[in-house]
Amino acid sequence: MNDDMQTHHLAPGRAADARPSPSARGRFWRITQMKISKEWLDTHKWMLRTSDDGVTYGGYRRKRVGEWNDAADWTGTPTCDDCGGFFGIDTTANGFGVLSRRTMELCEWRGERVVIDGDKICVSSFRVVAVGADIPVDAFRHVGWRLCAGGEQIDSVRAGETVVCMGGEVFVESQSGGDILCYGGEVFVD
Repeated sequence: MNDDMQTHHLAPGRAADARPSPSARGRFWRITQMKISKEWLDTHKWMLRTSDDGVTYGGYRRKRVGEWNDAADWTGTPTCDDCGGFFGIDTTANGFGVLSRRTMELCEWRGERVVIDGDKICVSSFRVVAVGADIPVDAFRHVGWRLCAGGEQIDSVRAGETVVCMGGEVFVESQSGGDILCYGGEVFVD
């Protein structure tokens, strides 16, 4: 394990990435995630993507947090049908947003990257470094999104705006467009 890795203990069944820990004797499962800071975001190649607890298009199941996933059919052709890699958004290509899935993931990527239609990326290799509430607010800001916390009141969500809610109840007074993505909580719109 490298220096920027740490271990978090979760209750059984809480994470698709979890693997039994010999020291836990069945009481806890262990998941490894990286410590992510603003500096990390500024010095690494990363993207946001979504999954259904680690499962994406065509039933592909990614590896555990911290392990690299390599595209077996990589072509690098900048189209959704022909790229052969893994999709996400980053600081320069994010107009598409993300698909509506249960799990938000911050991923580091390596190898090749192509931009598709100017609004999303396809990469040849990635690893998940943070999931859900462990993703720092700066990652969302870097792609032009607003992050809100449980109990927060939002005046409005307008066309072209994306608001991400990571747990708890969020109250929105009006929505005249845009997207509200909710992970682990509820959103109430008047």
